[in-house]
Amino acid sequence: VVPASPGRKLMNELKAAHAVLAYHDRSDGGVLCACMNAATLALVDAGIPMKDFVVACTSGYLGDTFVRDLNNVEEMSRKPYLPLAMLPRSEKIVMVKLKSKIAPENFENLVRQAKRGCADIHKILQNAAKERVSASPTSAADETPGLRAP
Repeated sequence: VVPASPGRKLMNELKAAHAVLAYHDRSDGGVLCACMNAATLALVDAGIPMKDFVVACTSGYLGDTFVRDLNNVEEMSRKPYLPLAMLPRSEKIVMVKLKSKIAPENFENLVRQAKRGCADIHKILQNAAKERVSASPTSAADETPGLRAP
């Protein structure tokens, strides 16, 4: 038996399902993460109640340097890279993908970098959502759309 994901639990609560299709015509890397972040913003923009955002970011290392938000050249360099999605309020990881064999300490560093990237992206998404609300004449400017108290 597979436990229900937080998103699935919320869908069961609401008795609703929503599909978000994300298309891209060019890739400069991080397509999976970009689509996940775009889907989060689409749900927020649609006013779908959510307990938290889902934010995603890639991390990797080039030489001895750990980096985040990889571009296409960095992703294709045959070096390990890790796409990660998380719920920023609880810092719960909801998706992680790694196709390379690496040392455990390198994995921990990749996760740490991706989580930092997710935190940065979360701030950007929150600001975008708040700007959207403040631009709307019928919404309160101090609320983040789509989010409800846990």
